[in-house]
Amino acid sequence: MGKEMKIETELNPLTIVKDKFNGIYSMGKFTAWLCDPCDIPNEIYMSEGDSACFWSDRFAPFRNEYEEYLIPSFGVGNTIEEAIANLKFNLKGIF
Repeated sequence: MGKEMKIETELNPLTIVKDKFNGIYSMGKFTAWLCDPCDIPNEIYMSEGDSACFWSDRFAPFRNEYEEYLIPSFGVGNTIEEAIANLKFNLKGIF
């Protein structure tokens, strides 16, 4: 796996990952995930092609079968704080 870090916040569980490709595909040097480290998708740790495909799918606008926009349960940023703030913004509509 990559370099995961657990941080105590009101978001639980929260895992921070330093991006393997320095934000080229994820658009941030850090990603914040609302899950345990073992639940983070493996694609972010794989080859450049796999990572590029994973992230391009995540940022494309899409809807579910109920025509609702899906909200990602991750955040990205160039600092850990930015990644957490982005995650909180993405989760605003859920909680």
